[in-house]
Amino acid sequence: MKLATILHAGKATVALVDPVKGLHWSLDEAMPGLPPRIADAMLAVIVHLGKGSSLATPGASGHALEGAKLLARIPAAPHNVMCVGKNYRAHAHEFTKSGFDADVTAANAIPRHPIIFTKPSSAIAGPHDDIPLWPGLDQAMADLFGYTTTNDVTARDMAALRTPGKMVIRFSALTMEDAPALLDVATRYAEGLDGDVRRSRNSRRSRSRSTCC
Repeated sequence: MKLATILHAGKATVALVDPVKGLHWSLDEAMPGLPPRIADAMLAVIVHLGKGSSLATPGASGHALEGAKLLARIPAAPHNVMCVGKNYRAHAHEFTKSGFDADVTAANAIPRHPIIFTKPSSAIAGPHDDIPLWPGLDQAMADLFGYTTTNDVTARDMAALRTPGKMVIRFSALTMEDAPALLDVATRYAEGLDGDVRRSRNSRRSRSRSTCC
């Protein structure tokens, strides 16, 4: 038995699924007395189960799974999806040879700390949903409204973990500065801590001049 979010009779709901028998049951049958607002949201179900509730063996015959559509288990995550990269040795060595990890060699292909990265909640899709082929950078640049700047704060004590040092709440303060010609105009900017300038540079020397928001 597995918990899944399905589309059944035109409604997205959490259900108990038996993939071997090809059947599914509503949570009303698996968890009698469950409030409706909980039965329709996977995160609420997880929290409810974490408080000591349990799933019962459904007594009803169940519904045919082929009549329902499997959706993403958590269709709308409240925050970014947290991911772990290079999480097994073969992949770490393969990625080192891919050309996308220029600073890493075979000798240090296995990271000392987990490589954490995120995906926006809008990246979530169901197991049978189409994956769109998005346009390239040229088209993306044509669709931009404009540029702004942000104070990209980093927790240096978490720097060894790479991405987590930048994923702290309120660590990206958008400024009031517009930058309509950021790619063409040389701009001097500085970064520091408590008035102590740590870095000062020219925007023309940025590694990625196409970065925008």
